[in-house]
Amino acid sequence: MIFRVLHTFVLSCISMASFAAGPVLLFDPGSASQTDGTLHMVVVTDDPASPPDERDVIASSENLWCGQAINALISDLYETRPDLNGKLKLHQIAAGWPKQLLAGENDPLPQRAIVFLCDREQQVLDFCVGVPGQAELIDMIESSEETASLLSIQADQPTKLAKQLVDRAKERVHRNYRELIESQLLEDFATSTESADAAWLKNYESLVVQLLPLYTVDFNLRFNAPMAINSPRLRILEQHCEARHDWCETVLPMLVGKQLRRVIHPVVDSVWQAPPVIDLSEGSHADLLEWFQSRRDVATIVFAITPDVITQQVSWPPPNVNPKMRGRSWSDLEIAMSKHAFRGVTAEELAVILQVETQVSLNALVPSRLRYLVFRPKEGKPVEIRESDLPSKFIRRF
Repeated sequence: MIFRVLHTFVLSCISMASFAAGPVLLFDPGSASQTDGTLHMVVVTDDPASPPDERDVIASSENLWCGQAINALISDLYETRPDLNGKLKLHQIAAGWPKQLLAGENDPLPQRAIVFLCDREQQVLDFCVGVPGQAELIDMIESSEETASLLSIQADQPTKLAKQLVDRAKERVHRNYRELIESQLLEDFATSTESADAAWLKNYESLVVQLLPLYTVDFNLRFNAPMAINSPRLRILEQHCEARHDWCETVLPMLVGKQLRRVIHPVVDSVWQAPPVIDLSEGSHADLLEWFQSRRDVATIVFAITPDVITQQVSWPPPNVNPKMRGRSWSDLEIAMSKHAFRGVTAEELAVILQVETQVSLNALVPSRLRYLVFRPKEGKPVEIRESDLPSKFIRRF
């Protein structure tokens, strides 16, 4: 019972940290005179996140994997539709795991992108998974203009706005997705346009968890491809927007009008099935670093690493079903660790910690998912505890 209460508390802290993390502004909207009627196109890729002093260099050199394709897309769009010339302002965000979390290596799998269209207040109007083609981008622009009008008219009537968005979504998706949308409570969609709190996060996570088996079946039927997490074929196919079109349309009513900075972490997490890393500035994580550095030389520190939102649906620590494991199970290990400086951290927070502990190199996914990282006083290399480990071999250490 004790470990369940403890772990629920840790996961709650982790979820809220992930939910609240991120810079205050993800992009500079410019002056009002420059941006009236302009849509902000935010391209989020899994290129490795970088510290602030390197971020501008990466963005300006167009090293994001799809940067040239996006620029060519916008250039062709303006030639085909001169009436849209200057309509889009492009922003790029690298949100992939840095080398600190991958043992100094780059992710060898095909890369991924998510595209958001926002207004100058950084409110989400539309989004897609993958790199859109010209026709898809025009549809997104027109949809965003329609959404902006709905936001303006129904800003003070969240329930009415939600109904209009949900009805529109049902018209755009296939029957199975429509049935899932209809099974949801309208109140779960009907938050105020700026609200994105813990209750919203809970509703969002519930929706994407319900969507996963539906999307799995749909994907397999359409592409005859195995739905394995992070499989190369899945990643490649998902860069075509039609792969997750119905998934995006189902989720969109929950995102419209929300500040991008407040929803980017859960959205990217639920699509990539990996928590994003966006802000590696030490100033944004000052409280965590102060907590860590004040204890580093005098106490044993245990970090519990949050997994992606889908993996969080699987109970952890695993229940002990073997009486012979009494006193040697994962729950017993977590109880022992909780007697020390114990704290939950996101992938982003762990990357910031490893920036400080520059001599530490680890892979948070291989040979199995990293669940705990233990720093001991006067020891440079932390102890890595993974899902494939036997918890009993660590219990006596605590």
